Amino acid sequence: MPEKKNRITIAQVAEYAQVSTMTVSRVVNNRGQVSEKMRQLVQNAMDELEYKPNRIARSLVSNKTFKIGVIVPDMSSMYFAAILSSIEHVLWEHDYYMVVSNTGKSERREQDVLDVFEQDQVDGVLIFGSHLDYEQLTSLLGSQRAAVVFNAKVDTKVAGQILLDQRGAIETAVHHLISKGRTNLGYAGVDRRTYAMREREQAFRHAISQLGVDGWIMDSDKHNIDSELEKFLSDYPATNGIICFNDELAADVLLTLSRLGKHIPDDIAVVGFDDIQLAQWVSPRLTTFRLKKSVSELGELAAHMLLERIEGNNDHSPVILDHELVIRESTPQ
Repeated sequence: MPEKKNRITIAQVAEYAQVSTMTVSRVVNNRGQVSEKMRQLVQNAMDELEYKPNRIARSLVSNKTFKIGVIVPDMSSMYFAAILSSIEHVLWEHDYYMVVSNTGKSERREQDVLDVFEQDQVDGVLIFGSHLDYEQLTSLLGSQRAAVVFNAKVDTKVAGQILLDQRGAIETAVHHLISKGRTNLGYAGVDRRTYAMREREQAFRHAISQLGVDGWIMDSDKHNIDSELEKFLSDYPATNGIICFNDELAADVLLTLSRLGKHIPDDIAVVGFDDIQLAQWVSPRLTTFRLKKSVSELGELAAHMLLERIEGNNDHSPVILDHELVIRESTPQ
């Protein structure tokens, strides 16, 4: 059995760097006045001695747990996997680590997880795709130390808010399809429990009403898309364009249309949302919406916003992100 290494102490770091233990403590806990030259001297000593700060001791001094709670509705989603990776990178650089919970799109589980995060006194919470309504979410986040939500409506006094221009994106998709002669359109959603889902469906209804084209709504998910799409096309055989809630749903739509003998985009054009890697792996490659920030940049933005709020820098203005339509082979060029 390998010999267990003795833990390096602050006193040993101080002796090695020839500074006081108080100076080392200030650097470790990022408190008090320390010159940049002295900070670097202590940091070099910690690196050379492979000193690892004791989190319990740091928590007692700083009143922080250095834990961030992150909530996503579907951890198997490639979209959320990419976001989580970029969040973890930012948090790790700032000496925080994240605790991730997958709610499975359950409101009850989301509430339970937020209660657990409050009891564990995490320093902040990030929520993506909340299934709670405005009042529920505002109430639960009011008990957290700091919070940021993505694509959810909440009182901005209790949480930072990052939103997408849902209406602008969907209207752009409808305009694009109309410009290619597609005037019988379908919208494939998932459910109506999240802000993003409701906003995109409402944007679709608004766009077809304003532009005077025929349009229908199809409720579906990745578990029943095959049968639901077949029934939808039976009910609305004139459909020649489908806008999907996200790329993963759009990929399933492409596969089902192919099985049904439909040619894409000649018979039916398909538009996705998010521009995850899958959008370029399917055949034909998917026309979709891409954030002008990459998915990784979105995760970094959310993490940095939360870290700012943890430090007390609360900007109450929501951040609105723009999209751009990336035209590929699933719609006419």
